[in-house]
Amino acid sequence: MGSFPKMIFGDYGDEKVTSSTKIGSLPLGHLMILPDGRKYRHAKSGGTALVVGTIQRQGALGDLVMDQDVLFASSAAIDAEKVSLIMGGTTMVKDYFADGYLYTSLSAGVGSVYKIKSHPAATAAAATIEFTLADNDKLTLAVVAASSKAGFQLNEYGATKLNPAGTAFDGIICGIPPVAVSAGWYYWVQRSGPAVGLAAGTAMVIGEGVSCSSVEAGSLTISSTAGDQAMDIIGHALAVGAASTYVLINLELE
Repeated sequence: MGSFPKMIFGDYGDEKVTSSTKIGSLPLGHLMILPDGRKYRHAKSGGTALVVGTIQRQGALGDLVMDQDVLFASSAAIDAEKVSLIMGGTTMVKDYFADGYLYTSLSAGVGSVYKIKSHPAATAAAATIEFTLADNDKLTLAVVAASSKAGFQLNEYGATKLNPAGTAFDGIICGIPPVAVSAGWYYWVQRSGPAVGLAAGTAMVIGEGVSCSSVEAGSLTISSTAGDQAMDIIGHALAVGAASTYVLINLELE
């Protein structure tokens, strides 16, 4: 069993806490539920401060694009808790991928996802780096040196950023921050229940589905608006809202 409960039950106001360090030492993505059922996930802002009431999207890997093709430096048997991979001289700060995911993508051991607990910093001179997997998340299939491959992904709540305008998708929608958040700080991003969001240039009508605007970054629009991030409904309007104002919606991301 893990050291954390699957969720925590917060009181009103707990969702507005921000911190320069992990809130309550909880892992990224941890679920908090308020007494009225509103749901939040423990998140961290990326390199830019977040504006209250704006839609946030999953952050990108930045310069560390490590999808599918990283070779294992040494073989590892079933039940291994640590794995070494050939990083090719990649510079990386300590625990950059902590709370994120390592997934096996090619050859022996393929098809499994593992939670990353920790790893050391890597310098340009480092050929390999050892990753420690989360407690109890051991290898279920053996991997083979120089043939098995892995990919990495930051935790989906690990570097949230303002949802951009346009119709291109580069990550999942994380939710809405209930307070302003400093760059690189931890906070609670709202996933469901009554929430306030910034409407784009179209008025909201009670009961209408709302989507992310493709015209105004971080904003909401009615889901029937042509060209918007399309018919992905993320909630419904709970009140009438004029264009370019903050409106009350029922957020329905989970």
